[in-house]
Amino acid sequence: MIEINDGFLLKQLLEFCDNILNENELAEFKKDDKSFPFSHPLDYEVKTQIDVLMKKGTRQRDGDKLIAELSYEMNGEIDKLWNMLIEKAIICLRYFDKREPFMNNGKLPYVYGMDSLKEYHNKYIDFEGVLYGSDAYYRDHVFHVIRVWLLGIYLLLNNNSYITGKKGRLIDVIHFEGDNENTPCPTDKDAKDSCLIKKDGKYYKIRTNGSDRFMVSANSFSGDINILEKISMWTLMALCHDLGYPLEKSRKILAKTENMMESFVAQPNINGDLRFDGTRDSNNKDIILFTSKKMKVVENENGTALYKASVQEKYKFKYMLSLEAFAHGVISSIIIYKKLNYFKETDNNSDANYVFQEEDARQFYIRRDILRAMASHTCQDIYHIDVATFPMLLFVCDELQEWGRKSWKSMYKGVTNNAVQLSINTFNSNKIEYEEQIDMSNAGEQQLLDNIKRILKYQYMLYQTTFRDGQYTASRHFDYTKHIHIKISEEYKSIQQIDIDFSINHGSSDNTFTLLLKDSGDSDTTSEAQSLTKGLSDLLEPYKSNRKYGNCTMNDEREEKR
Repeated sequence: MIEINDGFLLKQLLEFCDNILNENELAEFKKDDKSFPFSHPLDYEVKTQIDVLMKKGTRQRDGDKLIAELSYEMNGEIDKLWNMLIEKAIICLRYFDKREPFMNNGKLPYVYGMDSLKEYHNKYIDFEGVLYGSDAYYRDHVFHVIRVWLLGIYLLLNNNSYITGKKGRLIDVIHFEGDNENTPCPTDKDAKDSCLIKKDGKYYKIRTNGSDRFMVSANSFSGDINILEKISMWTLMALCHDLGYPLEKSRKILAKTENMMESFVAQPNINGDLRFDGTRDSNNKDIILFTSKKMKVVENENGTALYKASVQEKYKFKYMLSLEAFAHGVISSIIIYKKLNYFKETDNNSDANYVFQEEDARQFYIRRDILRAMASHTCQDIYHIDVATFPMLLFVCDELQEWGRKSWKSMYKGVTNNAVQLSINTFNSNKIEYEEQIDMSNAGEQQLLDNIKRILKYQYMLYQTTFRDGQYTASRHFDYTKHIHIKISEEYKSIQQIDIDFSINHGSSDNTFTLLLKDSGDSDTTSEAQSLTKGLSDLLEPYKSNRKYGNCTMNDEREEKR
């Protein structure tokens, strides 16, 4: 079990920054033993900024325990890091784009549109104070995206066999969404490297890795992106996935304002028309169409590979519904597409017969998966089949990152920043398992019941929907398990704590949700403990009697001992 906090992730990142130069696949690009001739999200400048955060902003004491957590007083340094990482990610992606001149002419890429994105991000930071008033459960998102990025970098690059299940690093197997044909297979020694090979009705292409020569599906590009491109993709989707949050919450803000005005004005009417006009709506649809496409190989006259893009209608419809609902994920993907020239120059051709060269198709998938991950993380109509994809990684990291986040409700309850502590047991292609320690000792009975109801609705039910059975889910091979340990007030004398375990299982096993009241050993059963026990039992009753919720149970250690 690995305990996750800011200090741990920052320390791991410093090690990754040092080790990235030793990656074999990047050896040909090294300028010297200390650097590459281009910027990237793990370079020396980023390492220096991380070192600043480690020294200035990660020391807080919780009783006798020293918690290494980013201080909210470091907001300026966090903003600087956010801007730096975005720029370096795009510079890195542009450098490796074979259609660009930078590998040959030695020039440094520039990030066009970054000033516009910075301006938007600054407005977002200024607006976050308003967002706290839009929703009692609104939580910090400025620090959150940095923590999501840090967590994702750790999960991608760590080689801890306890976490990976001895399956190697996630970054070595992560692939484009929908790319299920990326497994290498032997090739005929006489096959030409530049030509397609047709075998059993399928097209294959030749690839090499050192002295190894093999075939992969001609429709697969996952093996053609290097480790720095993957890290740069992750950087963009992790740091930008919540940019659309203000627009999603604007409706609530206007509704609350109108409700407040009723105290002063008879029948107040605040114009809440936030619809896009015709031109913007058309542009947004074009971006969603791009996010919904996939490539298919067609053979050229000379036997080489060309590609055509087609729309996956189910993705398109689900993302359009998500946009209608003002879900911030799809709005975030639209924002960076419109702000950054890197996305504006995407080959987003509406002609279904438009032909892409191989590098065009590779770059198409890089940009598409960045946008698709962002759009999918708030679209419950999308379900996930494979752990080793970027949309899945973003969804899970976004869910795991709860430590250090403040909500308006938690401020009123006096909950400290480290009220939620995360530990990861396993994270690999077959199993995701983690634990949360949550301090609710200041919460009253109704607050406890409300919090557990939210765990049922916004975690267990959300994960049931996201990892539901559907088309092609027979190929899903992972289980998703979470353990929650809730510290409660000492007034519930006979109850030590509340444990919640739930698991979303693949195959024929039912999903499970178990709530356990832990026995403290105190035989004094107070009226408070009795009332809480009954409240929890009543809360779970509808879930226990309905099969669609899986196997839901409530156990009481005190009853078992009697």
